[in-house]
Amino acid sequence: MINKKELGINVLFSVLYTIMMVINYFLCDLISQIVLLVFTYLLFLVYCKKKLKSLNLMLSSPAFIYASVFIPYVLFAIVVFIVNHYQPVIHYYKINTETMTNTTTFYIYIYLITLILLTISNQIKSLNIKDGISVKFSKLKSFFNKINILDVIIVFFSIYNLYKVLSFGNFLSLTTLQKREITNSEVSHYVNLIVMIYSLLLTCYYINNNYEKKKLMIFRIIFTILYWIIYITCERRIIVTFLLGFIILYAARLVKIKLKNVLIFILSVIALLLSASIRGNVTLNNHKTEDVVFMSLGEFYLTYSISNYYVEQINNIDYEYGKTYVVSSFYSLFPSFLVSNKPEGLANKFEKDHNLNVGFSFNPVSEGIINFGKYAIISVPFLIFLIIIISNKIYKFNVLMPIIISMFSIDFYRGQFSNFFFDSIYCFVILFLIFNINHTSKYRKKEVQ
Repeated sequence: MINKKELGINVLFSVLYTIMMVINYFLCDLISQIVLLVFTYLLFLVYCKKKLKSLNLMLSSPAFIYASVFIPYVLFAIVVFIVNHYQPVIHYYKINTETMTNTTTFYIYIYLITLILLTISNQIKSLNIKDGISVKFSKLKSFFNKINILDVIIVFFSIYNLYKVLSFGNFLSLTTLQKREITNSEVSHYVNLIVMIYSLLLTCYYINNNYEKKKLMIFRIIFTILYWIIYITCERRIIVTFLLGFIILYAARLVKIKLKNVLIFILSVIALLLSASIRGNVTLNNHKTEDVVFMSLGEFYLTYSISNYYVEQINNIDYEYGKTYVVSSFYSLFPSFLVSNKPEGLANKFEKDHNLNVGFSFNPVSEGIINFGKYAIISVPFLIFLIIIISNKIYKFNVLMPIIISMFSIDFYRGQFSNFFFDSIYCFVILFLIFNINHTSKYRKKEVQ
């Protein structure tokens, strides 16, 4: 139960967020909106520090993760636009200072309403990850005690991808899209998620200071790293998702997060952002600064630009009224070869409708507008709110489940909800099989004794 002091703090910050909403209504330039958004996030950090006490516990909070990951998907997009001299980087549809300002206003409203919902309902809470992993550790040891099916999958696809890369010859000289054509297949996404879960389990195993079967574990780590090295030559989404999980798990083991930990994190983020530019051979030596910025932050700008389009067309859309959430999510659970009439993905439909030669990632704001128009300002915060509630509830089943939902915040903010839904369910099923089926008789006997 929440005490009077906590209730008073929750009400106070909810009032402050409401005041920020009023201020947002009167802002009409991007710089002022950036200042407001940054100030709002700093206010949120003050609240989290007061309530959760430390950065370790803040990182174990799904609400903190979702509220934090939201920020770069707004700020970085605006930065690209400003660095490009307030001119659009793409010209497929109308983008100018006015449309960017209107879209940012919409985003800030959604963010502030989300914070109000999470604060007033007291859903910004930390999870005891360290103890949660300890409870599951005997089963994790059982899983890694001998060679298992995931070992076979990781080794097979690591060697298979390496073979495809080496057999091509000059693989590194290809463009990112050409590399994807070589390494990707119909099962790539399923395998990527398996490798992500596998990497997460390896992390759990080692941060608990268990070194049994050391040679076998090193063997596993080598092939896992090999898979990720090949993957990062043309992709970065899933590995970034895993790295967020790694940070959450690692932080849970620290007594205190030091300055060097924060600096390592910042440098790692910068390196991952720049990797997109480096892969495309766009550097300051051969391109303008704005080109390098766009290549590094293009994911955020392109995702945001779709919201830009839908905010401007908000009164000219045939609304879906929740269909993309319910129907598309249901169909996402079945492979295409089993269900031939699956709803077309929103990103694919957008690409066809606008005769684009490149696919843009979708996002919850655009999908919210498609479903409920201007009322997305309410529906999107409630969707985030629902995800946080579920995250906080499923902790008692398996501590890795809310961690996975926190990790997928990156996917949630840059994709259709049905994709986020499928990925979460898929990973939950894998976890269920690992922790409820795969136990060797050796460890069963030990547990009984």
